[in-house]
Parts: sequence; C-alpha cells; structure tokens
Amino acid sequence: MALGDILNIGPQGSGAPGGPVPSQGMPAPAPQAPARNISQEWTDFLNQPGNRAAMIQLGVNLLQPIGLGQSTLGHIGQAIGAAGEAKTRVLADEAKNSQTNRELDIRQQEADARSQAVGMATAVQRKAMQDANSFEAFVLKIAQSEVESDLTLQTTLSDAIANIYADPSKVAQLQQQWIQLRSAPTGGLAAAVPGGGQAPQPAPGMPKVGETRVYQGKTYRFMGGANTQANWQVVQ
Repeated sequence: MALGDILNIGPQGSGAPGGPVPSQGMPAPAPQAPARNISQEWTDFLNQPGNRAAMIQLGVNLLQPIGLGQSTLGHIGQAIGAAGEAKTRVLADEAKNSQTNRELDIRQQEADARSQAVGMATAVQRKAMQDANSFEAFVLKIAQSEVESDLTLQTTLSDAIANIYADPSKVAQLQQQWIQLRSAPTGGLAAAVPGGGQAPQPAPGMPKVGETRVYQGKTYRFMGGANTQANWQVVQ
C-alpha cells in the first residue's frame, strides 16, 4: 500500500482525499463589557439627594465608642439607622423647599397677571376718555356693569376688563355689537347700554331698599344699610 494511501493524503497535499478540507474558523471573541469607572460611580452616589448626609452621619456614629452592653453589630446597626434618618431629613427639607419655590412661582405669576390686568385697564380707560365712541369705551361700560352686578364685591374693574380681553370669542361678539351701535341712530355709544341699543338708566350708585338683583342664578334682595354682601339676602 502506498504511503499516501496510508496517510490519506490527497492530490492537493491535504489530509482529505481529493483536496483540502475547509478549515474551521475560530469563534469570534465575545464583546467585552466596558470597564467600570468606580470613581465616577462613587461621585454619582454622593451627588444623589441625602446620600452625602447619610454617609457623614454613618461615619460620625461609627467613630463613637461602643456603649456598655452594646455589641459591635448593634453599634453598626445603630449607625446605619442614624444614616437613614439623616437622609430622610434631607429629602424632607428638599421637598419642603421645592414646595416653597412652587408657591413663590405661583405668586409671581399671579402678580404678573395682576400687573398686566392693571396696565390693560389703564390703557382702556385712557382711550375711553379720549373717545367716548371708541371700542374701549364700550368695553369699559361692559366691565363697569359686571362690577356693579357682582354682589360679592370681589370683582375689580381691572379684573373685569382683563377677563373680557382674555376671551377672544367675547371680544369678537362685543366688536360686532359695537359696530351695530355705532351705525344705529341712538345717540352714539355714550347713550347706549352695553349689549343693547336702549338709552341707559341712571347709575344706581346705592341700591334701594327692597331692590332685587340676579347673581349666578339666584335672586337677592337689598335689605338696606351699606352695600355689602351681608345686606343682600337670597329671595326664597
């Protein structure tokens, strides 16, 4: 038997008859996990709310001598409990400060809105004084009527004007009424009741005893005295 047959060498000089056998490739190396940055992880841990205070409190308690009758594990457990209490206090303080900041933001927004309302009311009143037939004069009449009809006496003229301009649909409706009043032969806006074309009634000033008004679906009767909410009674 030929030596080639014994060694199973093919014509291509490989170990398999008839040619080389494809070589088995090495498996691809598994992707390596990124190296941990212990220093950054520790920094992130300390930056979390309350963790720094907890670690300080833990160290302070561990440095205290072990009390009489207390085991080492008990001393460590007491230190851990004190650290947890320190973190809880810090979180509570931060929550309280956050609530205070939100309240301050709300008050600032209310103050800004109030300032804008006053500025708008001032501009409307100035324009109404310059031109009694202007749209601003018409809006001023509407706002004054809303203030007079508020039995709670809480609506100011500035608020009423701001509420009108805050509603685009209401502004459009009033503009349409204003245009109709200007074209109607009723003596102009100075002699017009807001929302209609009739001559105005004299300003009520002080309501008369027994006078009734409707507010928010309820009828109230004025019982006399100062024009305050206490002197208006609901009609049964």
